[in-house]
Amino acid sequence: MTTRLTSALLLALSLVAAQGLAQDAPTPTPPRPADASRVPTPAEDARLVDTVARTLAGDFQLPVSDVAIEALDGDALAQILVNWGMRAELVPDVEEAAGVAMGDRVLVRADALAHMGAAERARLYAHEMTHIAQARLGASSGLTWILEGHADWVAYRLSDRLGHRSYADSLERVRRRVRSSRLHVGRFPGLGELESTEQWLHAANTAGWAATYGQAFLAVDRLIELYSEAKIRELFRRSGDADRRLRAVDERSGFADLFARRDWNAVFPAAYRDFVADFRAYLDTLR
Repeated sequence: MTTRLTSALLLALSLVAAQGLAQDAPTPTPPRPADASRVPTPAEDARLVDTVARTLAGDFQLPVSDVAIEALDGDALAQILVNWGMRAELVPDVEEAAGVAMGDRVLVRADALAHMGAAERARLYAHEMTHIAQARLGASSGLTWILEGHADWVAYRLSDRLGHRSYADSLERVRRRVRSSRLHVGRFPGLGELESTEQWLHAANTAGWAATYGQAFLAVDRLIELYSEAKIRELFRRSGDADRRLRAVDERSGFADLFARRDWNAVFPAAYRDFVADFRAYLDTLR
């Protein structure tokens, strides 16, 4: 399995996060416009996909041209994952996601899509298109939390742009879920423990949504507040400029994500370890 394949398939799991806020029982969902809450017709959905792609390209400077959206049943999606080289034991987890970013395609589960209104679909499409854009910019491995958090950040910002839900509301919803998590905030894995594919999968399965997707989104929100989203795109481009063969060796060594940390320190004013420590202190204020 290639590094890019590993990352792309792992990132697909974050669609659980994209739907997670809508399933947050303690937080009532505010009324949404009728055209955003009802299931769109195929023609309306095609226009929505085009709107999402144009908004990501224009407002967020993300390369998402010529991305195809394909609706599949669960069995067909599982077979594609196996054919593409995914380990069999990971397939059931990805099958539970609503969509998968794969190459230049976003594969979505038809049964999940059938119950989604325009607002949910827009967030889903934006999230997965962002993963494709990240790969096109150069991001291929390392710091999984920033890839996941950035995809959610874009999806929530787009939801605000389209008038479906304000970004402030989405941010507060995530904060509430983090505060009310079954796992106490003080026991969340640190960002340094959410860097690799293996670390992320383990944490997602054992610590839950708030400790992984919720925390990653809040970390990226804070990072962008401090330094701008342009710095994140710069980080992705920088990672694409390094020798991929050296990165592949690094990922299999005892110094996993060394290149990713070096890239960070070259792009951001704050050293990686300092941001991780500062964010941990910020997270503690949400208790």
